Amino acid sequence: MFIKEDVRSVLQALLATNETLAGMPGMDRDAGIQQYRQGFAAAIAATAAAFDIKLQRPDVIERW
Repeated sequence: MFIKEDVRSVLQALLATNETLAGMPGMDRDAGIQQYRQGFAAAIAATAAAFDIKLQRPDVIERW
């Protein structure tokens, strides 16, 4: 059994991690990495939709 809020928290954390990786030096120059990140974000969104979970856009702090 799962608790919907727990699933939402995990998906939100994965989405935030994906966005944080985008801010790392050199990540914006590699088209393959960009495609991978977009696909990963789409998979997270599809999983959220399957559970009827609404996700927030991550508030990522730029540290690089």
